Amino acid sequence: MQTKNIDQDDVIQRISSPRMIASALGRLYDARGQVSLRLEQPRVTGESRIVGYDEGERKFVIDAVATQVRESIEQAHKIEVQTIIDGLMTWFHTSSIKKINEGQDRYYEIPFPDVLYKLQRRDAYRARIPGGVQSRVHVPVPQDIRQVTAALHDLSAGGACLEMKSDEASPYEPGVMVQGLEILSNYGLDLHVDAEVRHKRPERSNPSLSLVGVRFHNLTPAARQNIERAVMEIQREEMQRKDR
Repeated sequence: MQTKNIDQDDVIQRISSPRMIASALGRLYDARGQVSLRLEQPRVTGESRIVGYDEGERKFVIDAVATQVRESIEQAHKIEVQTIIDGLMTWFHTSSIKKINEGQDRYYEIPFPDVLYKLQRRDAYRARIPGGVQSRVHVPVPQDIRQVTAALHDLSAGGACLEMKSDEASPYEPGVMVQGLEILSNYGLDLHVDAEVRHKRPERSNPSLSLVGVRFHNLTPAARQNIERAVMEIQREEMQRKDR
């Protein structure tokens, strides 16, 4: 097993042990985890879920992808298979997916890879939201019926940083609980969560704005998966920028 440093916080772990690969994919199956099938040319993504696993035959099975991307993926010669295992972005490449038809249902059989990659960080990955990404956060004002509208500055599995006007940030002091925080973005985020304010500080480049850090409370499995998928997409875009 080898590692490749990306920066001081990022490490790509290269796993080539057949036993460890089987174990990781087994955990993905136990969680009935989601899987993304990605092509670079044409730029296509198909979303699916693992539904079968055979360690003896070293293969797993996923549901069919959406009809509009099905032909591109079925004819592709190289596919990046991307998922979240143990909270970490995980991926491998394959040139072999076998189509299985059972009546009107369609599945894909994918062999275990020879190499599996995981992106690790010393701490929980905090994804900075790139410029140009549309995001909107509705933040209820404690003990009031009003809401403040903020932008999403960064996101992790444990919390987020919100950017809002400084004159609207005064109710959000460390320790304050915010019930019913709504986070929307074009990374597919559509969250309704409770959160605790952990810190607040002025935006260095613009004192008229404040950054409010919050920690999520009592996330549902669906909400956690929604966050992980968004963070995974941001990680992937960040890695592509570093590779250019």
